[in-house]
Amino acid sequence: MKRMTRTDILARVSDVTSSPILADVKSAQNKAFKWIVAEDARQLKSDDPDLLQRYVLAVMFYSLKGENWHHGDLHWLSGVHECYWSKKYKRRVLGVVECDRHKKITRIELGEFSV
Repeated sequence: MKRMTRTDILARVSDVTSSPILADVKSAQNKAFKWIVAEDARQLKSDDPDLLQRYVLAVMFYSLKGENWHHGDLHWLSGVHECYWSKKYKRRVLGVVECDRHKKITRIELGEFSV
C-alpha cells in the first residue's frame, strides 16, 4: 500500500461525496474527511479497502451528532477496526453489531441509543 496523502484520500472519498459538500466546513462529510486525514489513529492509506467504510461511518457519527450521544460514543472514531465500534448498553449491543468474514459491516443498530 502506498503512502497516504491528503490528495489521495480526497480522490477516494470524492467517489462517494461531491466536492461542494466536502468543501463545506460545517458538513459532516468535511469533518469526517478531516478526521480520516489528521486524527484517525489507524491512518489508513488511500488504497486501503476499509477507507471508504471508515469514512462513511465517520460521516454517520458527525451527521448524528455522535459527540453528543447520551450514553457514550460506542467507540466510534476510535483506533480499532470499525467492526468493533460497538458497546453493550442495557443488555443490547449497539453500534456496529455485525460484520462479514471480510470485515465489511452488514448491520448497525442504534436502537434506544439517544441521537
